[in-house]
Amino acid sequence: MRQTRRRVPVQRYSPPSSPLRKRRRASAASDVSSYQSPPSQSAAVQSSSSPSPSLTVSAADNANKSNTTFSLEQVQILRQRLLDWYVDNHRELPWRAPPRHQKNGKAPKPMQNMDCPSSPGAPYAVWISEVMSQQTRLSVVVQYYKRWMQELPSVKHLAEAPLERVYELWAGLGYYRRARFAHEAAKQIVDQHDGRIPGDVNSLLKLCGIGRYTAGAVSSIAFGHAVAAVDGNVERVLSRLRSGLSQNCAPGKERSRAYWEVASACVEDIENAGDLNQALMEVGASVCKPKGAQCEKCPLTALCDAYQEAQRAKVEASSYVSRYPMKDKTKRIKVRSETVIALVVFVQRGGRREVLLRRREGDGLLGGLWETPNRVVDWDLDDCGDEAFREVLREVDGVAGVCCGENGEYSDLNLVDAGQVRHVFSHIRQRLVVKALKVEVTKDEAGRRGDGYRWVSETEVEKCAISKQMRKVVDAALKKA
Repeated sequence: MRQTRRRVPVQRYSPPSSPLRKRRRASAASDVSSYQSPPSQSAAVQSSSSPSPSLTVSAADNANKSNTTFSLEQVQILRQRLLDWYVDNHRELPWRAPPRHQKNGKAPKPMQNMDCPSSPGAPYAVWISEVMSQQTRLSVVVQYYKRWMQELPSVKHLAEAPLERVYELWAGLGYYRRARFAHEAAKQIVDQHDGRIPGDVNSLLKLCGIGRYTAGAVSSIAFGHAVAAVDGNVERVLSRLRSGLSQNCAPGKERSRAYWEVASACVEDIENAGDLNQALMEVGASVCKPKGAQCEKCPLTALCDAYQEAQRAKVEASSYVSRYPMKDKTKRIKVRSETVIALVVFVQRGGRREVLLRRREGDGLLGGLWETPNRVVDWDLDDCGDEAFREVLREVDGVAGVCCGENGEYSDLNLVDAGQVRHVFSHIRQRLVVKALKVEVTKDEAGRRGDGYRWVSETEVEKCAISKQMRKVVDAALKKA
């Protein structure tokens, strides 16, 4: 399916109350509403050791802990320095198109029509990469993205794919709800938008699983709209550039709103907002890191409040800037501990081992994925482990060779204690007690598996939609069996 991108009018997406808008109205002569070449290096873009008058004002503002915005001149400098840096330092990724920005004051390159939906920079490519990149390192995402695009190269392919196959392609990335939401969103796009991903933020926000950041990223990067995209990297960069965002804005919604307001002011009316958004993310990921910031490589030190503070205090900047963003005093998520009795039933058949899996019901944690039969134990294992294990055995009783006897006895079963493995979710700490059970399957029983169960070969376990938690369980059992 051919999906082309047409050049569209620039959207204005900064809040009506934006301080930058107020300044713009008050000083129309300083308007930088369209992309312009900034002042020369010698005049306006001076080194951090010799700040310009506007930067001296910023330092004074910083001393009053009220510096939360950029002047028009600073916005110009930020754009030019950051975009020039991005041209030279951006990472080449399979979903990322080359920068449109050109150095030496040249106008940005025009947006190109995409040959296919999976081409770098195409809306579908940008959307899927953003969904995969949430809570996941880019180095890990690349291999999953390539495999995904080989099998599901368009919105139509994704919408028509069985959810089971979508989970299989996602297996190992974690947070499987993202895959389910992407599948649902693809169906919405086909039904409501004729298979074409919408470019405006409001329409994107109506799609399943797409929030403000993803909508801003897709709209700016793939369609060229002048909208912000604020993720954790961008928040960190902005908090260090404008210290007042941490010091002067209350944690939570107020501070988040301030980040978005400043970011929106930076991309307001610029033609290549996608480049600027990606440049902010890139400098946050590779230079302005949470710890060990490489300030000597940063193109924005002349505009950075945190760096200027370190210079005045005569301390090492890379350590000093890590105090920003200031930590919010949020409630700690209560992590509960639980024990899980996990039974791995396997059979030796035709020279290979096969494992019995069942599909987890519901839409909750790991819902729809495959797992081994198990029971969660909320109390002391010594008090209830034996009974919980009997319950698991009764569950698989009669499934292809498993027979526990009339009273659920299992003394005669070929049972192996495979030890324990541990797994941590964001809010659950699990200890999984693993038992391995080898069964004999006759020729007549070879096809028996029970409703919701399937036999999977040892090599196919890695390819099916199974969580890392259950992979640990299966690996532990097969090593001992």
